[in-house]
Amino acid sequence: MIDRNGKPHEKADPLVVHRLRQILEPIRTEAEHESELLEDRDTTWFGFGRDAFGHPLFHDFGRFAAIMSETVTDETVERYPQLTTFIGETGAGKSTLIKLLIDRHDLTAPEGSNYYAPVTSSSHDRISTTGDVHLYADPSTLYSSHPLLLVDCEGLSGGEAIPKQLRHHPQVDKSLNQPVLPHAIIVFNATDINVDEREWDITMATKLLMADIHDAVTREPALQEYGEQQMSRHCIYR
Repeated sequence: MIDRNGKPHEKADPLVVHRLRQILEPIRTEAEHESELLEDRDTTWFGFGRDAFGHPLFHDFGRFAAIMSETVTDETVERYPQLTTFIGETGAGKSTLIKLLIDRHDLTAPEGSNYYAPVTSSSHDRISTTGDVHLYADPSTLYSSHPLLLVDCEGLSGGEAIPKQLRHHPQVDKSLNQPVLPHAIIVFNATDINVDEREWDITMATKLLMADIHDAVTREPALQEYGEQQMSRHCIYR
């Protein structure tokens, strides 16, 4: 078959096509989906919960330490992991892209990838699949001195709905994704391209953002209380 530019199409491997379809539009039973989500809980890196008094608690589930300790070799005593963080709206495709990056190493394997990869949902689903922050390893660099780790954050617009993975284990509050300096941050931007041109300028966009939230402390009673405490101590924040 020839395309519009006169170049022959490369013959696609049916198995690869099937695997890609399973990633982009997974077909499975609800029981199979729940099983995948349960297994994926092992990839949770950190997140927030609340104690008996409603106070926020930070939880580190040891995922980063586990990856680094389980993949050390005699040839790679000193290691310098790199982080690539995926941030974006719920349903934008963060988990799907990470899964493609991981599974591409085993696309021809009938049983699928041998490495942990995110559990994806239909592109029409707008409910967060997982909560907290999950950490995955790039198979091609996993045992090298510079392993690439892929950080999958909970969607920014998941709303109050409990993520699918936590429906039977509700423990998520909010995620904060900057425990160490990242190697790269990938943001899925759903901004309308017809917005004011000034908003594409970093300096101006920052000024506009700060102008929008300058009175955030006075709008939020809890923050206002802390602000007044700091002001009473003669601490001024700008």
